[in-house]
Amino acid sequence: MQTESDRIRREQGRAQASGATPPKQSSAKNGKTEDLSWLKFESVDDLPDQDLPEIIQGLLRASEKLGITAGSKSFKTWLLLYLAYCLANGLPFLDFPTKAVKVAIFDFELSRRAIKRRLKLIQKQLCGQGDFSNLRICAMRGKTRKFYKNIKAVQKLVITEGVEVVIIDPVYKFLLGKDESANGQVADMLEGLTEFCMEANVAIVYVHHHSKGNQSERDAQDRSSGAGAWSRDPDCLFDLAKHTAWTDSDPIFTAEFILRDFPAVQKFVVRWQWPLLVRDTTGLDPDDLKPIKKPGRPKKDLGAEILAILRAEDSNGGTTAKILADSTLVTHRTMQRRLKELLPAKIVKSVLLTDGYQLSLDERNRFEDFKKKSGP
Repeated sequence: MQTESDRIRREQGRAQASGATPPKQSSAKNGKTEDLSWLKFESVDDLPDQDLPEIIQGLLRASEKLGITAGSKSFKTWLLLYLAYCLANGLPFLDFPTKAVKVAIFDFELSRRAIKRRLKLIQKQLCGQGDFSNLRICAMRGKTRKFYKNIKAVQKLVITEGVEVVIIDPVYKFLLGKDESANGQVADMLEGLTEFCMEANVAIVYVHHHSKGNQSERDAQDRSSGAGAWSRDPDCLFDLAKHTAWTDSDPIFTAEFILRDFPAVQKFVVRWQWPLLVRDTTGLDPDDLKPIKKPGRPKKDLGAEILAILRAEDSNGGTTAKILADSTLVTHRTMQRRLKELLPAKIVKSVLLTDGYQLSLDERNRFEDFKKKSGP
């Protein structure tokens, strides 16, 4: 019996032999025919030999995505505007050569006046190098829903304008109230941007914020707030983490790049020199990241307190975990956890008391030796 796939192959063979356009491949689902003309199997020889043009040398090509991640109030918008200005004029960005392209900035937070003021300041800081002729500004504050609802029409406008790089600030606005920690929802939104890239043949640059906590203990890919897709989706991840030399008056960061299709780039240190981010030239180590100081009083040395109490109670056969917790003003659970860490080198369980503890033999001997040396 002839199957549907046999029929399609036979018709495609006849079409290729005659030079005609082969019929659309289809798939039956719930009684409906689906168009699969978008699905194409290619041989290795059919794949393109030449790469797409590099927008930022060694970091980003056309139709790719650059995701920038950094902490709150880390000058992310300033950085995007600086990058946009460099790309629009073919100026080096953090010493990476760029290609002069037309750039569209979709800003969902700043007012039109603020965008213009910042771009003028950036131009002034660069001693007047370049101009604004390749920049297209779309101040989208309060228009996120309209933008995303009409993204196909926006895509056509981008193509008509000849734009090669689209900058979105900030990208989380596109979630429209959805959970930024839900991988499925975030991945779905970012997939929409990938389609935008591919169909409009533009590179997209967006920013996202770090999670709370100590970023110095995390890899660059794990610092984004919410779902892991934020850091794993872009072709180039550009992460900024506070350097140990960072101060309020001299903000310093470690810049790290995670690249999908370029050779690795060594991390380096950058300084905020208002209104630009520039490479550090003083030789700071990029691995020295700033730890977060935890609020509150320093942790107690519970181990020392426990041993002091057990020495005092040694003649009574030790004491209970509850009395130890009450005496040191910690919860019973915290005390149990700390007691486990001291077993069996420093303390042992008491044979006389329920949930009781006493000094280990080695610790008791050390204590007796100390008392002898100290005298009466």
